[in-house]
Formats: sequence, C-alpha cells, structure tokens
Amino acid sequence: MLRNIGRQLSICTSSWTLLLLSAGLGLGVGCGGRPALVEPGPAASPNQLSQACDGGFPKVCGRLGVKYEFGQGVDPDLVRAAALYDRACVVGDVESCGRLGNLYRHGSGVKKDTAHAAILLKGACLGGHSESCSRAAVLYELGDGVDKDEVMAAQLYQKSCNEGDMHGCTNLGLLYSEGKSITRDEHHAIELFKRACAANHGPGCSSLGTMYEQGRGIDASETNAAESYLRACELGAGSGCLLMGMACDRGLGMQPDRVRALEFYKKACDKAHAQGCHYVGLVYEQGRGVETNRTKALEYFESSCDLGYGPACSQAASHYEQGWAQPASSAWRLLEKACNTKLIASCLKLAQGYEKGAPGLAVDLARAKETYGKACALGEKKACDLAK
Repeated sequence: MLRNIGRQLSICTSSWTLLLLSAGLGLGVGCGGRPALVEPGPAASPNQLSQACDGGFPKVCGRLGVKYEFGQGVDPDLVRAAALYDRACVVGDVESCGRLGNLYRHGSGVKKDTAHAAILLKGACLGGHSESCSRAAVLYELGDGVDKDEVMAAQLYQKSCNEGDMHGCTNLGLLYSEGKSITRDEHHAIELFKRACAANHGPGCSSLGTMYEQGRGIDASETNAAESYLRACELGAGSGCLLMGMACDRGLGMQPDRVRALEFYKKACDKAHAQGCHYVGLVYEQGRGVETNRTKALEYFESSCDLGYGPACSQAASHYEQGWAQPASSAWRLLEKACNTKLIASCLKLAQGYEKGAPGLAVDLARAKETYGKACALGEKKACDLAK
C-alpha cells in the first residue's frame, strides 16, 4: 500500500503542478523538483520576461518589447522591440499589434510604412486598444498610407475618446471646430476640449484656450485663454508654452512681458515644439527684450529646422548666405530641408543653385531637374518645363 502511494505521488501529469511562486518570478516547482515556467507577474525583470517569451508565452514578448522600446531595465533597442511586438502580435496580442503599428508609422526600428501601420493600428483599435484608435485616425485624417477619410478619422477618434484616450477627444474636437468633412459644431468641440483639459491633457487645454481667445463656441475671454495656455504648458504641452509666450508678448489678458514671453518660448523649444524654437530665434534675431545675438538666433533656427519646421530652415539658410556663420554650404543643406517640408520658394532656389552653381554648391544638372520636379509637383507651374 505504502509503495503504491509513493508511486502515485511521484507521477507527473500535465494537470497537476505544485507552484511555489514569489512575486513576478515566473518560476515554480513541477513534479520531481523540475522548474515549471509560468507567466511572469507585473514585477518581472527583463530576463524573466525573456525566458517566458522564449519558453511558451509569446504574448509576454510584447511586454519585453516595451522594455526595449523605452529602455526600462535594458538599453533601448527599437529593432528588437519591433521584433518582439511582432511575435506577440501574430498570436493575437492587440496591444503589441498597436505598438508595432506605431513603430511602422514613425519608421522607428523598422522601415517606415504607413500603409502597414494603418492596418495594424486600425486592427488593434477594433480589438480594444484605445491608443491605437487615435493613431489610426491621424493617418485617415491626413491620408497618410490610406485614402484620406475624415469621416473614418472622426469615428476612430470618437471610439478612442469613448474609451478614455484624451488624444482622441482633443483631435475629435479639432475636427468639429474646423468642420471640413463633418458638420462644424463648435459647441461640441468646446465640450470635448473641456473634457480633455479636465483630464490633464495639455493639448486639450491649448485648444480650449484658442477657442476662448477667438470667441468660437463660447464667450471670448482673454483671461480664460491665457489661463488655459498656462495650464497646457504646465501639463507638458509645447503648444501651450508657445501660445502662453505669444500671450505674454501681446499682452493677452495681462500686461505685455517680453522677458516672460521668452521664458515660455524656451519651454516650448525644450519640449521639442519646432515653432517654439523658431520664436526663440526670432527674439534673439530682433532683440526683443534681450540683446541681439546672431549666434543664438541661428542656433535656435537650426533646432527648429531639425524638428521639421520649414520656415526656420529657410531663415537659417538665408543667414548662412549673409555670412552670419560658415561654411556657406550649410545654406544649401538647410534649403534642401526646407524644400522637403514642401516650401516651393526653397525648392526653386535650391534648383537654381544646382543649375548655375554657387559658393558651397557645385553644378549638378540632374539634381537641378529633380528639384524643379519637386517644385512642379507642389504646384509651381513655371518649374514644370525646367524639370523636363
């Protein structure tokens, strides 16, 4: 009898495993003392997540992907993050599909592919990942990778907003305030902006401030506008800092204060808001409340350009041409950036430089035709014949 009991206790079956778990370890003890891998808890380390990812829990790969995307306990590695999200996505982890779609949207760790991003983001949205709804909506609103469809964008923003994503609420409010492909409803836009702002979404506060300033859908109030901009800035929205700087500059709901304006422009720039950097450059270029400083002006114009603001690229290029700094070739590099932001005048000037040559730029007729072609595609008819 005792011998039979001993045999029964030593038998290992798939339906019985004694788990001795500690928080987040993901390891237990199976029959015969062999380790049994279980899904790690919330406190699991990257190493424990990696073991689970490779050991039969593919959805855990997505959690490990987050670690690599944001450098949480590991060195950031977007390529590896994308691969891990993909492994989790193919077994139905919708959050990983959404995160992978966002990487494709920006070309981070993978080759940029907004068409594929739209498929992944919309699928994740329909699967319940609310952040993916607003990201997919942006692509439909802009027609980036998909046919432009503001009605679809509005539906996706609405779903995102309904599920508590304030990005969706704010962006839906913008569609209603503009009334392009959906019926304009400024009162509903105000409701959405107020909801987002009350939930501490900075861009929602910025948009609410604009409505107060312009008196759209609500009684105009410079004081309420400035308060909304300040709150947006305090919540980390670069747009709010920029608008607050402009309010200080113009005396919106307060006495004009150029020193304070510069402080807010710098805050906007520090938050990677391209126009904020441009405004700092303008202050130093024009000596508004500070001594004129060409070096600082050019530095901030180039920072704005690097963040994708075309007018700053063009302005910086002109200053290199005027001899503010060397080398002269930097002017052409900046003009090319400006052209890539669809500034026709910059494309034409760059094309003429390639056609005729200039200090810091050698003649290159093939590049000249290519650049005239860009201007032509942007609607500059006189460039079309030159592109042939």
